[in-house]
Amino acid sequence: MKLGDTYNVHFSVTDAVFNGFRSTFKQENPFHTDDAVCIERGYKAKIMPGNMLSGFVSEFVGEHLPLKDVLFHTLNINFLLPVYLYDELDLFAEIVYCSESIPVYELKGSFKNQDGKKVAKFTIQLGIIKPASE
Repeated sequence: MKLGDTYNVHFSVTDAVFNGFRSTFKQENPFHTDDAVCIERGYKAKIMPGNMLSGFVSEFVGEHLPLKDVLFHTLNINFLLPVYLYDELDLFAEIVYCSESIPVYELKGSFKNQDGKKVAKFTIQLGIIKPASE
């Protein structure tokens, strides 16, 4: 991984993703479970929990980056627009900082939905796990 490297990963907000998140984290807020409540408030349907996107970022780091010996130092995510069930999301990320002296990477990125609208943006700082012999 080096400065300027870019990554693109596609995610689908499926029933399995939503139900798994809801089951694991006991999500019962009506804004995340009841279409009628959300439509009454001007949304097109129930809104997906924002931290589902954090889960997609975690999958991106753990499964799509070429280095596997990294850990999150920080994740800062800004939710810009609602995400709905069955949305198709494209994650774009770029390495904007890296340092070998303190083994750390910083990536900036965003999610866009199937309409090309940016629904969230994020910054990640990752640390490199040192081998046990060091």
